[in-house]
Amino acid sequence: MTTQTQPQAQPQSDYFDLHTTGVGYLNRVRVIQPSGGKKGSSYLACSIAALHGSKDDVQYTHYELIVVGEDAIKHINALQTAANDRHVKVLIGFKLGDSTPVTFIYGAHHANAGEQGINIRARLLQVSFAKVDGEYRVAPSTTKNQEAQAAQSTTQPETQVSTPDHEVHEAEAAVV
Repeated sequence: MTTQTQPQAQPQSDYFDLHTTGVGYLNRVRVIQPSGGKKGSSYLACSIAALHGSKDDVQYTHYELIVVGEDAIKHINALQTAANDRHVKVLIGFKLGDSTPVTFIYGAHHANAGEQGINIRARLLQVSFAKVDGEYRVAPSTTKNQEAQAAQSTTQPETQVSTPDHEVHEAEAAVV
């Protein structure tokens, strides 16, 4: 899982973007209807158990997400039935924005009833791939950097230039 704060290539911005990319299991896809006199319209939400750590000792970080990206909404809607089936595993690649930790108290039905827990709330911006029980439903997407490398390799002879990391990051920031 990668967390990045990137400057915007656009003219002076009044905010900073915090993006997290990773791989995790999609669960609890649902439409939330504000109730009790709250203003606002319904929205799509889901949970992701993000994987991190060694393959031999995988750890999970749980995210509660509001799905906001246009393509992300389309993909999550298409995966809803599978993600909500307890016998089906839906693994996705994702990009999140604006993550914030939130505490809660486990309900009476949970093994940790009455104890405090922590979730991370964020906005789901992109789904880069999705596998349902090991079969691709959303094919892996290419990034702008991969597309630029592919274009460069077809137009220039094979020469490799070593670039310091800080220059690479500046170049990637300019592409975004």
